Amino acid sequence: MKQKEGNTRKYNKTGTFLFLMLLIILMVVVSFSRNIGKLNLTGNVIAPGSAGCDFNPADLNNNGIIDTNEANNYVSCWKTNCGSYSNVNIDYVTRAVYLANSGGNYICADTGNYPLKWISGTIIVPSPAIGINSCGVISQPGYYKLQNDVSTNGTCLTIQANNVILDLNGFTIRGSGLDDNPGYGVYANGYNSITIRNGLITEFSSTQGVGNFIWGSTGILLTRSSNNIISNISSTGNHHGIYLYIDASNNRIINNNISFNGNGGIRIQFRSNNNTMHNNIMEGDADGIYVDSSRNNLIDNNTFKNGGDIGVYLVLGSNNNFVTNNAIKTTNTGIVIELGSNNSLIANNVIESNNYFGIQLVRTSVNNTLLNNQILNNPFYSILSYDGINTNYLVYNNSYGEIRWTDASFLGNLTFKGNLGLGINLTLSSNFAEVNSQAFPVGKINSAANITLYGLPTTMINPRIYKSGVVCTDCYNFTSLNAGKVKFNVTSWGSYKIQ
Repeated sequence: MKQKEGNTRKYNKTGTFLFLMLLIILMVVVSFSRNIGKLNLTGNVIAPGSAGCDFNPADLNNNGIIDTNEANNYVSCWKTNCGSYSNVNIDYVTRAVYLANSGGNYICADTGNYPLKWISGTIIVPSPAIGINSCGVISQPGYYKLQNDVSTNGTCLTIQANNVILDLNGFTIRGSGLDDNPGYGVYANGYNSITIRNGLITEFSSTQGVGNFIWGSTGILLTRSSNNIISNISSTGNHHGIYLYIDASNNRIINNNISFNGNGGIRIQFRSNNNTMHNNIMEGDADGIYVDSSRNNLIDNNTFKNGGDIGVYLVLGSNNNFVTNNAIKTTNTGIVIELGSNNSLIANNVIESNNYFGIQLVRTSVNNTLLNNQILNNPFYSILSYDGINTNYLVYNNSYGEIRWTDASFLGNLTFKGNLGLGINLTLSSNFAEVNSQAFPVGKINSAANITLYGLPTTMINPRIYKSGVVCTDCYNFTSLNAGKVKFNVTSWGSYKIQ
């Protein structure tokens, strides 16, 4: 009995100590830094007015942060409220705790009170928003909210500070719409970690240069500015919609509507590398996304429609870019790769019903891979290669296997007419590969290729490669036909299987 009493006193002392420590922590987190929550190693959350919200450790990723189930680190936020969480936003009064996935200082959308930011394991609440009622200069870090529509005959908002959140709050920044009044809706030169979101920017349509910038007016212009986010912006009726210019790198342009801009939707130019353009709607722009002399940019899951000239344009040494999962319809040409733009991946795009060409490969652009694109109903050519001397690659694959063209004369000139895609004149299924070469009246698609088939039996007796029901005499297998994963070469097309 005495032993138990001693243990009780010991536990009481420990509990008192922990309680005092908790009070100290709570006093610190509501002090000048305005921290409202911290995640400890066990996954508990301490928040003002709360005894602690417990998370199931299985819900935590390796960084000790709620897993947002987001793809490719795009901005996404979850709220937690004593263990429950859902993909909605709750204001600070409810004492919900917002957690952003790791990988950067992502800003979570707010409900009108406080935006929240995850930094180094602590959730912080910036000061309440500073209201903006007119055009001008933002010269201090902070959270700024537009309070009404604003208009200008020149540039509206110039940002001259790092760590700025500019929330247009559903309002409009409007230019004059006149050619003799050049300017920008929002402009930053040399400042970083800026978020611009939630509003309309329109009628910055002058074709005249502004100062040293000769390319005309722009809805948003970021020059030498990095680690910025532009989201939920409608940039419409401008000369350019959004422009990243000279060393503007590591920016995210996501979830925007960029339409009817006279010289282009998004322009990325001059060493503006490692930017992400994701889930934007581009409609009626002269060019959708134009990348000039810039590398390692991701153009993913965007929709291009009713455009003027080109959906995606890679030009002048724009190497190692990724153009993936886009829908490009009713432009003049879907994708153009030109003038020494090499080593890019063009994958899983639907390139359909454009006025002239699906894809153009022009002037010394080499080692680009065209993978699993659906190229449909482009009346002149599905792919047009101008030079005829530069090697690029055409590949289709899925869980059943891969078709990879190898004929040097075809890869040096990928020009062909006809619809092509998985399930469209090309089939890859269990132990079966086929290209309907009769569907391509122009081009050398009926040429040598390597076929790889996955998941085949490994105990077949005297297996052979069959072409259109007959043993293929000019096929060459690189692996055993009982290897399970079998690779072989064909010289022309039909249907192939191993039996």
